[in-house]
Amino acid sequence: MQKNSITVLTNTTVKAIVTDRLKESTHRALVAKHREMEQQLERLLLQKQYFASKYQNDSEQLNSAQLRFDKVEQEIKAKLAQYQSQLQQVVKWEIGSEIIQTQMQSLTEINEGDLFPAVSKEVIVKDGVVVEIRKTRGSSLG
Repeated sequence: MQKNSITVLTNTTVKAIVTDRLKESTHRALVAKHREMEQQLERLLLQKQYFASKYQNDSEQLNSAQLRFDKVEQEIKAKLAQYQSQLQQVVKWEIGSEIIQTQMQSLTEINEGDLFPAVSKEVIVKDGVVVEIRKTRGSSLG
């Protein structure tokens, strides 16, 4: 007798095994993003000064622009703080440990009689190469 089955979307976690190469490349990428944000902030502040001097006699225009500049400045500063925090975390990574790189959805076949929630998967990657695929049991909803 054939059991009914269905293919459903389930969450898949991609984990990376920490290696020197991963730490170095991640650190380099975050430093580059941080530097780029710092440069954006510098350009923004120069634009803000230019705009302030150009429209010093038009308070309505100046106030409106000031609000927009301040909003963008806060967004950039938040990104800078985020990158700084991520850099601090990368330094703490231990070689051989596993870190979550991303979450994605994948298709999973479930059959009559399987426990639900359906089995999800973890993909383990080392220096860009899949080294293991693990099945994990989803958490209970009851």
